Amino acid sequence: MAAQGIQPNHVQSIYEREQKRFHLARPKSAALLARAVKHMPNGVPCAWMDGLYFHNPMFASHGKGAYFWDVDGHQYLDMNQADLSMNCGYGPQALVEAVQQRVATGAQFLLPVEDSIEVSEALAERYRLPFWQYTLSASSANIEAIRIARAYTQKQTVLVFYGKYHGHIDDTMAEPDDDRSLGFRHNFHQHTVHVEFNDLEAVENAFKHHDIACIICEPALTNIGVVHPQPGFFDALRKLCDQNQSLLIIDETHTQICAWGGLSRAWNIQGDMLTLGKTVAAGIATGVYGMTQEIADFVANHLEADNAQDARGANGSLALGGTLFGNALSMAAAKVALNEILTKPAYEKSTLLGQQLANGLQALFDQHGLPWRAQSLFSRSGYTFGPQLPRQGGEVEKYHDPILYNAMRAFYANRGVWESISSAGPAVSFVMEETDIEFYLSVVDEFLNELVKA
Repeated sequence: MAAQGIQPNHVQSIYEREQKRFHLARPKSAALLARAVKHMPNGVPCAWMDGLYFHNPMFASHGKGAYFWDVDGHQYLDMNQADLSMNCGYGPQALVEAVQQRVATGAQFLLPVEDSIEVSEALAERYRLPFWQYTLSASSANIEAIRIARAYTQKQTVLVFYGKYHGHIDDTMAEPDDDRSLGFRHNFHQHTVHVEFNDLEAVENAFKHHDIACIICEPALTNIGVVHPQPGFFDALRKLCDQNQSLLIIDETHTQICAWGGLSRAWNIQGDMLTLGKTVAAGIATGVYGMTQEIADFVANHLEADNAQDARGANGSLALGGTLFGNALSMAAAKVALNEILTKPAYEKSTLLGQQLANGLQALFDQHGLPWRAQSLFSRSGYTFGPQLPRQGGEVEKYHDPILYNAMRAFYANRGVWESISSAGPAVSFVMEETDIEFYLSVVDEFLNELVKA
């Protein structure tokens, strides 16, 4: 099915017109792209920079606060924040000063620095897990967390939910019947079980038929818009994991922007491990994962280390780490982000603005006679192009309309708003003000007014 309450031919005409306007208004980006394709596939250093958008890649110039600019001089209110990695805003002064000082005195030593202690103490207080380790992304944090879970439980299978996203990693990447993902080994997902979110019967059945090392999940699905958990869902997951000697890994990479301590704290979800990335260091490459005392003891006793030959020979070792993991620059950035930007008052403000955003979207849908629902999750919102919010990942496709969403994205961009990628939804950053939300809603109103003309 597609979006409800609109005429597809009219959407297509808006899409074509706005795409054309977008490309004509950005000649400098076009010139850079012509140069870039000679040395980078599709002219981009990361495939997502082309694949996430229906228009040609646009080259960014600089950012400040809640806005960024492209090389053609266009200014954008950033409702995506680089897929939430820049939710702390562009160029916060405290971060700039800390990073400059750290680079000047040494960005990396392959040794711990004092900042790593302070960051770990701050994370332990927020997320209620006492021990922490560091990587360069949430994807690699999830890889290590799953690896630890398998070693700790002596089981192989990972349980995930349809609609999830835990990084481009083998154990969670593709659906069991998806043959479109290239480059993976044959039957690479044979130790991964997929079930629907909020379906406890399916989870229970999976435990009956598989030796599950861990469940890895977000507190709410956020890579397909927003899907909330049903009451009692995570209490039941916790109980099932305990009964079956499996671990519960909570991935707060997206949901850390919602509340101080994440949704696991706000909703009292107790995981055995917890992973983060993106904005935890204000956009400086960092991934982290926390763990209980028992798991930390296991990790400490199974380190892969030159100074632990006897222990490694007797007990085996965990393959954890990377040359740049836990580097001094990442630690300096994370310290500033946690202590000076991601504060309790900042979360309270962003939550209020997020509610204003969601309420404003719903009011506009109603005003224009569209049977759509605005998603809402603290500082995040989003579009459901139909009358019912999804309860499971499989329900999201019911109103999925990529042409509509990308017509909207180009329309917004041509009027100074950078909309979220289609798999997510607009989010309030920690540096936005009420006037920014009002501006966003005015552009939405302009788009919807044109959308319902036909």
